[in-house]
Amino acid sequence: MKRYIYILSLFWAIIMHVSAQNVTRLEYSIDAFVAEGKGTPLTITGDKTEVNSSFDIDISNLGTGVHSIYFRSMNQNGIWSFPVKKSFYIAEEPITEGIVAMEYSIDKRVKEGSGELIMFDEASNWINNKMDVDIAQLEAGIHNIYFRAKNKLGTWSLPASRAFVVVAPETAKVEKIFYRFFNEAYKGSWMTADVDPAQGQVDSTLATSVAALALEQQYSVEFFAQNDAGVRGLPAFYSPIDLRVNKAPQRLHNALSITVIAGKSGGIAMDTVFTDADFVYGDSLVYKIPNAGSIGLSVFSEWTSPSLLNIAPGEEHEGQYDFWIKATDIPWESDSVNVLLTVTSATGLYSKSRDKHFSIYPNPTKSFVTIKLHSNSLAADGYNLKLYNSMGQLLKTEYVNDPEHQLHFQDYAKGLYYIVLQNNAFRARQKILLK
Repeated sequence: MKRYIYILSLFWAIIMHVSAQNVTRLEYSIDAFVAEGKGTPLTITGDKTEVNSSFDIDISNLGTGVHSIYFRSMNQNGIWSFPVKKSFYIAEEPITEGIVAMEYSIDKRVKEGSGELIMFDEASNWINNKMDVDIAQLEAGIHNIYFRAKNKLGTWSLPASRAFVVVAPETAKVEKIFYRFFNEAYKGSWMTADVDPAQGQVDSTLATSVAALALEQQYSVEFFAQNDAGVRGLPAFYSPIDLRVNKAPQRLHNALSITVIAGKSGGIAMDTVFTDADFVYGDSLVYKIPNAGSIGLSVFSEWTSPSLLNIAPGEEHEGQYDFWIKATDIPWESDSVNVLLTVTSATGLYSKSRDKHFSIYPNPTKSFVTIKLHSNSLAADGYNLKLYNSMGQLLKTEYVNDPEHQLHFQDYAKGLYYIVLQNNAFRARQKILLK
C-alpha cells in the first residue's frame, strides 16, 4: 500500500489571531476543497492550541502524478481556520527491476553514457547512497549536477538535476538581498535591498511596500543574497504572509501621534481608538515597538486594562518610534492603527549626550567621535562598545578600558548611527550623525 506521511504544523494562535483557543477538530481532503466539517477527520489528543504531529494518510487509491491535500482546523468556539494546502507527488512504479549503473555531469546535460559513470555491485530499484564528487575546479557560485540511471535492459532514465552552491572564500560579504512576493495567481517582480556596508552575515529587518498586492490573500516571499563578488546564493522562502483589510477608521490609519517624556508614563485610550461594538477588553491585541540599534524596550508594558495601553519609556529611550497597534476582534479581520511615538528628555527637548557617565563629541561629525568617561573608576572597569546603523544592523563591537576613546567612521557611509555603551555600572545609547 502506498502511504503519504505528512508532518503537520498548524500554529493556531497565529492563523486565527485568537490566543488560548484549543484546536478541537482537524480534517483533510485530497484533490478537492470541501466545505467546513465535510473533510476526513484526524484524531487530536489532549487540549492543544498548536498541532505539530505526524499522521499516516492512505493514498493507495490515487494515481501517479501531482496531488494536493487540504487541511483546516476548528477551535473550541466552533470557528474554522483558513485551509492549508500542500502538494505531493506519486511516482510511477519501475517497469523493470535493477538499476545497475548511474552517471552524472556538472553544469551540462550530456548524452546517455557520456557522463561520469558509477557502477553498482548489486542491482536495485532504489538508490540511496552517498557519493563523493570532485568540485575542486569549480568557481564560486550556483552550479547544477545532473544524474541519470541505467537498468538491466540498458535503458537510461530521464535526467534529474539538483542545484548546489560553491561558497566563495570567507572574505566574501553579502552586498545585496533580492526578494519578491508570490502566490499561485501572482508572481511579483524582483526587488533589491542594499546591505551597506557589506557583511558576512545579515540579520536585520527589511521594510518594503505591499501596495501592488491584493488584500485578503496569502503570499510567500522568496529571498536570495548576492555577495560583493557578484555570486548569488540559493533561494530561501518565508510564508505565509496574510494581507487583510484594515477595519480601523480611515482617519486613524496614519494619524495617531503621541509624545511621552522619558521617565514618565503615558497611555493610549483603546476605547477611543477601536470603536467596533464587538471589540472588548480581552480580545487579541498585538503591538511591537522597534528600535534602531536593536535595543529591546522591555519597559513598554502590555495592555493591562480595558481602556489603556500604558507606555513608560526610560531615560535611555529618547527618540522617535514608528509602530502599529493591531487588534483582532473577528477571525481574519484586523483593526490596525499606525502610531508615531516621540520620547523626549525631561525638559521636553532632544538633548545631546545627557548621560552622567560619559560625553560623546563632536556630534554631528565628519570622520570620528571621542568618547570621554567622566570617572576614572569607570575607565578601570572598562565597557563594551557597539555600533549600529539606522536599520539596526550591528557594524562593530569592541571592549574599551581607556578614559578617552576615538571611534572612526571612515569606512562608513553618511547617515544616522547608534553607539551603545554598557558595563556593570551603566548602559546608554547615543545617536550619531555622520555628515
